[in-house]
Amino acid sequence: IEAKKQEYARIEAEQRTRQQGLLAALENHEVVLERKVNERGHLYGSVSASDIARSLRDAGFGERHNIEIEAGDINLHGKIDHVGSFTADIRFTHELMQELKVTVNPDEESRAAMEEYRREQKSREQHAVKAEAAEAAQA
Repeated sequence: IEAKKQEYARIEAEQRTRQQGLLAALENHEVVLERKVNERGHLYGSVSASDIARSLRDAGFGERHNIEIEAGDINLHGKIDHVGSFTADIRFTHELMQELKVTVNPDEESRAAMEEYRREQKSREQHAVKAEAAEAAQA
């Protein structure tokens, strides 16, 4: 039984060392995701912990440190449902945690729709300002 306890403690210590290495590697890493959004920058759906974990695995972080990064290791600080920058945590234990920066960008098609919407909004605002100026001049 004592030998099993020592083996378990050794395996646990190795796992903790790998986790610490992964967290150190993620210290300055930014997860960048590209998603389809409407003209106002709102996602069709939202970014989940699974999406972030998959992005980290795809970037090779889990493989390099021999750790399986799961959605349960990711804690979102709020709903990620629009274009912008957010934070999330990757946490293995109470002591082993690293904050992640998550940036969501629109895909190419969505970017074009957003730009068109902004141009239309700007044109409407300019038209409204001109109309107000004309009304003021008549008064």
